[in-house]
Amino acid sequence: MVLQVVGRVSRNVLISHGFPTKCVTNTRNITQFRPTAFHERCVTLRSMLKTRVSSSVNTIIRLFGLQVHSVTAQRIRRVGQLVHMYNTYAEKSVQSIAASLARRYLKGGGRHLLLFAGALFAWDRERVSEQELESCMDDLYHVQHLLNNFNNNDSDGNGNAVACQNNGNNSCHEPNDNDDESTWEQLIEKDHLKMWRKPIPNSRLYQYTVYGTFDDITAKDFFVVQLDVEYRKVWDKLVIKLDVIDKDEDSDCEVLHWIMHYPFPMYSREYVFIRKQRIDYKNNVMTLLSRSVNHPKVPETNTHVRVNTYRSQMVIKPYKTFDQNGFEYVLTYFDDPQTHFPSRCVSYLTSAGIPDYVSKLHSAAMDLKNNPNINYKIKSFSFSDAGSTNTDSISSMSNLV
Repeated sequence: MVLQVVGRVSRNVLISHGFPTKCVTNTRNITQFRPTAFHERCVTLRSMLKTRVSSSVNTIIRLFGLQVHSVTAQRIRRVGQLVHMYNTYAEKSVQSIAASLARRYLKGGGRHLLLFAGALFAWDRERVSEQELESCMDDLYHVQHLLNNFNNNDSDGNGNAVACQNNGNNSCHEPNDNDDESTWEQLIEKDHLKMWRKPIPNSRLYQYTVYGTFDDITAKDFFVVQLDVEYRKVWDKLVIKLDVIDKDEDSDCEVLHWIMHYPFPMYSREYVFIRKQRIDYKNNVMTLLSRSVNHPKVPETNTHVRVNTYRSQMVIKPYKTFDQNGFEYVLTYFDDPQTHFPSRCVSYLTSAGIPDYVSKLHSAAMDLKNNPNINYKIKSFSFSDAGSTNTDSISSMSNLV
C-alpha cells in the first residue's frame, strides 16, 4: 500500500518534469511488488522460530517450576530433620553450651555459674530407681545357680546356704531362665572367692561376677569403706581424684568424678558415674549400684581417657546382722576401658584387678575395725538404731558421705 502511494507520487513528479511516458510506465511496474518464494520462506521461518521459542520458554518455565517444587520439598524435609534433631539432642546441646560457658566464666572467678550448669543435669532420666536396686537382688539367686552348675554344691563351706540366709524369711527363688549358663566361664575357684565372666553380645567386652565370703569383718564395715569418699582416698592408692560433684536430695543419688591410675603404659582413666545405696532391713541385704553418666560439670577432655561404659553393683548379705562378723557378697561388673590392647590382655587385667580391689576393701574394713583413729573420717551411723523402730524399714545411709 505504501509502495503504491509512493509510486503514484513519483510518476506525477516525473511527468511534471517532462520525463517520457515510457519511463513513468516502468516506475509503475517497479512499485507493483509481488511476494516471492524467498519472502515466503522467511515468513515461514519466522513462524517456526516463534513457535520453537514459545515452546522452549514454556519448557524452561515448567522445569523451573519443578525445580522450585523440589527445592521446597527438600527445605521442608530438612526443617523436619532439624526439628527431630532438636528434640533428640537439644538437652545435650544445652548442657554442653552451659558447661562451656561455665568453664569460660570460671576463669574469671564466677563459681556460681557452675551451679547453674549442674542444675541442667537430667535427674529425672539418670537417677537410679528403686526398681534397679531391687533387681540387684537377682544377683544372689543367679550366683546360687552358677555355684550349683560349676560345683554341684550350694553351700559356702561354713554350713550356710548360699543366698538363703533369710532368718525364716523365704526369699530365695530361681534365677532368670533367659540367662544362658553355658556362656559363663569360671576364672577363679577359691574357698572364699569365686569369679566368672561371660561375653557381652555384639562387643568384645565381658561381664564379670564375683562371689565371696568374709568371716572376720562385719557387713557394715565392708559397706562403709565403699561409700566414704575421703576414706577411699586413704586406702586406694590408685585414686588420683574422687569427689562428689552433684547430689539429688529427693532420690538420694549422687554423681561422682573419679580419676584413677592405670597400669603402665596406659593413660589414667576417668569415670563420671551416678550411684545409690540401700539397706533393706526386711531382707537383711545391703545394695550399692553405680553406672556411668554424663554431667555438665565434668566435660570430657584430652587429659584423661573417659570411660563412658561402666556399671558396678554390689549386694551384701550378712549371716546374722550387719554389726556381726560374717557375710557373703556378690559383685557384678563391666566397663569399656577404651584400650587398644587385645581383648585377652584386657580380660587378664580385669580378672586380676577385681580380686585385688576386693582384697583392698577387706583390708580397709579391717583397719576401720581395728583402728579407732580412722573413725573421724566417717560420720556416725548406727545400724541397730536405724532399724530398731521398724524392722521392715529401708535406709539410704545418706549421711555416710
